[in-house]
Amino acid sequence: MITDPDLDWTGDSAPLTQLSNTVIYEVHVKGFTQTHPDVPDNIRGTYAGLSSPAALTHFTELGVTAMELMPVQQLVQDSHLEEKTPHTTTSYNDECPGPDPM
Repeated sequence: MITDPDLDWTGDSAPLTQLSNTVIYEVHVKGFTQTHPDVPDNIRGTYAGLSSPAALTHFTELGVTAMELMPVQQLVQDSHLEEKTPHTTTSYNDECPGPDPM
């Protein structure tokens, strides 16, 4: 995620990875960064943790070329889902598909 509007993109280009060579990695941001042993404590559970050297090494070694970050929407508490799977990061609820106002 880039938030600096003055970032100079001169010399950058799209990776142009062919679809047949694309490896998409779906990752739960908080779950991954909190449990990876080499992500620094001060950025565990955050988007910044995904750009740590340990995380980048992990993704590179797997051959990842694209990532789908989860979750990136506002959370709606759903007691029905929580009763079934109270300790999982894989439950999905599409009732509130807006950006998470972190």
